Amino acid sequence: MGLDKISILGVLVDNLTMDEVVDKIFDMIDEFQEKELPRQLATLNVDFLVNAHSWHPEYSRHPELLKILRHADIVTADGMPIIWMSKLIGAPLKERITGADLVPRLAEESANRGKSIYFLGGSNDSGKQAALILKDRFPELKIAGVDATYVNTKGQALLNSTHQDTRIIDDINSSGADILLVGYGNPKQEEWFEMNRKKIKSLVSIGVGGTFAFISGSTKRAPKWAQKAGMEWLFRIIHDPRRLWKRYLTGIFKFNFMALPVILYYQYRMIRDRIFQRSHEKDKLGSLGYETIDEGIKLIKLPNRLDHASLAVINEEIGPLIKSLPYVIFDLSDTSFIDPYGLGYLITLLRDRNKKQHSTYLTGVSKSIIRVFKINRIWDLFKKITYKDVNEIIRTVKVNSFRPPFHIKSKSCPDSFRIDLHGKLDSDSVLGLNLPSIIEDIGDRDCLLNLRELEFIDSSGIAFLLRIHKHLADNNRTPVLCGLSENINQMLRIKNLTGLFEIAQDINK
Repeated sequence: MGLDKISILGVLVDNLTMDEVVDKIFDMIDEFQEKELPRQLATLNVDFLVNAHSWHPEYSRHPELLKILRHADIVTADGMPIIWMSKLIGAPLKERITGADLVPRLAEESANRGKSIYFLGGSNDSGKQAALILKDRFPELKIAGVDATYVNTKGQALLNSTHQDTRIIDDINSSGADILLVGYGNPKQEEWFEMNRKKIKSLVSIGVGGTFAFISGSTKRAPKWAQKAGMEWLFRIIHDPRRLWKRYLTGIFKFNFMALPVILYYQYRMIRDRIFQRSHEKDKLGSLGYETIDEGIKLIKLPNRLDHASLAVINEEIGPLIKSLPYVIFDLSDTSFIDPYGLGYLITLLRDRNKKQHSTYLTGVSKSIIRVFKINRIWDLFKKITYKDVNEIIRTVKVNSFRPPFHIKSKSCPDSFRIDLHGKLDSDSVLGLNLPSIIEDIGDRDCLLNLRELEFIDSSGIAFLLRIHKHLADNNRTPVLCGLSENINQMLRIKNLTGLFEIAQDINK
C-alpha cells in the first residue's frame, strides 16, 4: 500500500523504471475485471503541477486536476525538475518516464502481446500520423481506432458535450481497445476522461499531451543531451518563443517557489541526522500499536518516524487491519518526522479507504507535522479529518454515520425553490441525480443553490449547474449560488463561467 510511491508537491509519483511501468500496465490489462473502471496513467511534469496548484499552499488553482492526479492509478515523472527534486528531498526516483518515450514502448509491447491501441485527439492529424508511423515500425500492432474530434470541457459548451462525447465513446467501446491514448493536452485530456470514465470500456487510459506531434515529427523534440540536462523547455521556447516563453518561464519560477521550502526542509533533516549520527532503529516502531476505543473504531498509534525504512514493517503490522475497518483514528502524537515515502503512504491509505467509503481521522498532529503537510501541499487532504482529541472524533463518527457522502435537500416556496448540496458534486454523484425531476420541481420559479456544505465540484458537477441554468434562462431567470468556497469559486473561474450565475455570500440576501 503506497510503499513505492512518494509525494511530490501533493501528488503521488510511482518510483518505477520504464520496464516496470510497462509491465504494470499490461498486468492491469490482464487482471481487469468486467465491473471495474478503466485504469488511468498520468505522466507528471512541471506544467501539471503549476496548473494544479495555486501560489498559496492551502488552495488549488485547478481542484479537479489535482484530484485526478491524486487518484490516478500510475503517475510517472515526466520532467527532469521532478527527478532532481526527488533526489534533493531524499527519495530519488529511478527514472524519467515521458509520454513520448512510453507510447512507442507500449506500441512495441502491444504488438508482441496482441493488444490494441486507440488514438484520441492530437492536432493537425498528428494522431493519425503517429498511428501510421507506429504501425509501420511494429507491423503486428493493432490500431483499434483514430479520432481527432475536438471536445469541450469549458464554458457553456459543456452543455452540448454529452451528445458529441457519446459518439466518441461508442466508437472507442465498439473498437475493443485495450489502451486509450488521449492527446488533448493538459488539463483537457484529464478533465474529459474523468467526465466519461464510467462510460469508457478501454482498460487503461493515458493522457499523452503532445506525444502524437513528437512521434509524427510535426513538433521537433529536443536532442538527447538537452533532455538529460533538463533543458528541453529552453529548446521548445527557441523553436516557438511567441507561444511558449511566458508559459515556461512562469512555470519554472512557480515550480521553484513551491519546491524550495520542501527541499530546504528535507535537506535540513538529512544534514541534522548526519551530524548527530542518529540511529533510528529505536524510533521506527517503538510506539506503533493499536487499541479499540469504541465499537468499530480502532486507534492506531504511529511511530516517531514514518519513513521508507519503517514503512514495510508498519504496513505488515497494521495493513490488513486498516483495510477491513470502517473507522480508523491515527494518533500522531509521537510522530516527529514523515519523509516523502511516508507522505505517499498516508495519501494512498486515505485514498484507498475513501474508495471503500471508510472513514479516517487524525489526532495528536503537532504544529511541526502540520507545517510539513502544508509545505508539501497536502494539508487540504488532512485538515478536515484532523481533530484535537479522540472524544471529538467519536462524536463526529456518530453524527456522520447517518450522513451519506453526497446528498441533496430541497425546500419549496410559492415563488422560489432552494437546493442544498452536501458533500462532493462529482461524476459519481451526478449519475445518481434525477435531473429531469429536479428541473420539474423548480418549474418557472427562482432557484437558489446553497453550496455552503459542498466540499468539491468537478466538470460533471459544473455541467449539472449549467443544465439548471439553461432551464431557468428559458424562463427568463438566473440561478443564485450561495456559500461558495474558494475552490468552487476557482472551478467557475477555470471553466470561464463566473459571470453566468448570480453569486450571494449570505443565503438570506
